[in-house]
Amino acid sequence: MTSRRLAGKVALVTGAARGRGRSHALILAREGADVMLVDLCDNIPSCDYPLATSEDLDRTACMIEKLNRTVAVYRCDVCDRAEMEVAVDAAVRQLGALDVVVANAAIAPIRPEAPIAAFIDTFDVDFIGVVNTFSAAMPRLSAGASLIASGPTCSPQGPSLDRPQGPGAAAYELAQSMVSQYVKTLAKQVAPQGIRVNTVSGATPSAAPRMPAMCGVPDGCIGPSCSTRILKAIALARRRFQRCYGQRRPGLTLTHPLRWRSWQRTNRER
Repeated sequence: MTSRRLAGKVALVTGAARGRGRSHALILAREGADVMLVDLCDNIPSCDYPLATSEDLDRTACMIEKLNRTVAVYRCDVCDRAEMEVAVDAAVRQLGALDVVVANAAIAPIRPEAPIAAFIDTFDVDFIGVVNTFSAAMPRLSAGASLIASGPTCSPQGPSLDRPQGPGAAAYELAQSMVSQYVKTLAKQVAPQGIRVNTVSGATPSAAPRMPAMCGVPDGCIGPSCSTRILKAIALARRRFQRCYGQRRPGLTLTHPLRWRSWQRTNRER
């Protein structure tokens, strides 16, 4: 039985049609949130695997409705700021508020022979998409809201320069390292408004070969741990924000549970 920690809240999840995005949306709904689902529902030519379809997105919506939660569905491109702003405005009018934003949309075409377009498209989706999602949401947020970048599925420390990479894989790692820096900087800017910004890691570096699966190919590859960390990011971030700011320290990155416990031990006395 769930605790319904998000009863009365409204959450937005991008890349929500299947895979990790669907998992995030469902766990938020089980905790009592109404959910806005966003997905492109189309293929990107430079991506070397099929992306989610409208049927996938509709299936996610049906699964949330079966949990007796309200759901709003929007098919739009996170790379297009204007589209995201229109979608978020419409969702807020329909659902009444916006409290949690999970920027999950990502692609990872990792073939070494991928065209240079794979670099351009991957960076646009994986970094610009996060920026556009947060930027569209921020004017609609109130104190206590939470912005979460869901990723990376590989090392957040930066691009690997010591092994061969195709354009898509290189852009993926570059984008994720920039997301980490973006989150830390943005968190400091919105902390005075009581808004928290965090990243939640979905895997360790050993998962890099499975990046397409983590970005939404088969649901069976996605365990509950990353989505559970979304809830930890909301709850734990709130408590430490309150201790450190009169509300909470921003910019916390939650990764593997063992690393999280190590982070707790290291920072307990701060």
